[in-house]
Amino acid sequence: MLEKDAKNYHAWTIRQWALKFFGLWDNELEYVDKLLNLDVRNNSAWNQRFFVIESTTGYTNEVLKAEIIYTQEKLKRGSNNTSAWNYLRGLAKVSSYNELPEIEEFCVEKLESTWGITCGQLYVTLIDIYTKSGDHEKLATAIEYCEKLQSGLDDIHKKYWIYRKTTLEKLIA
Repeated sequence: MLEKDAKNYHAWTIRQWALKFFGLWDNELEYVDKLLNLDVRNNSAWNQRFFVIESTTGYTNEVLKAEIIYTQEKLKRGSNNTSAWNYLRGLAKVSSYNELPEIEEFCVEKLESTWGITCGQLYVTLIDIYTKSGDHEKLATAIEYCEKLQSGLDDIHKKYWIYRKTTLEKLIA
């Protein structure tokens, strides 16, 4: 089924059950990598990657570092890839942004490139990082990024960014 529709939620659910029940983990990451090479925006494949690692090796420091590099390489193929950005933020939730400074370094570096003009997910990630830091200067920057998102970069979620800005302003008041 996944050969015909690599984004079929039901097929992925059954696949996850079979992998877990029968212990069929061999070559699963390679399979997911193949799917991501075909379509780097395949959210189901990104989700499967997270599931496989969580169910097998777990997210050790070494695995996290390798996954960050892997994701950064995929983002270079499409900077506005929401699926890859969500995966990257998911890696930080397994650990923390404080323990994974390379995520912030990557974002700051890309902010100074053309990505800073068009990549809303870059700002979303930096807002998450800066919010969790608690640093007043970084919170002020996060507020600026909310304004940027609400005023054109992410019109669909405008009301959400207004709300986020308001909550951040309360943190530094």
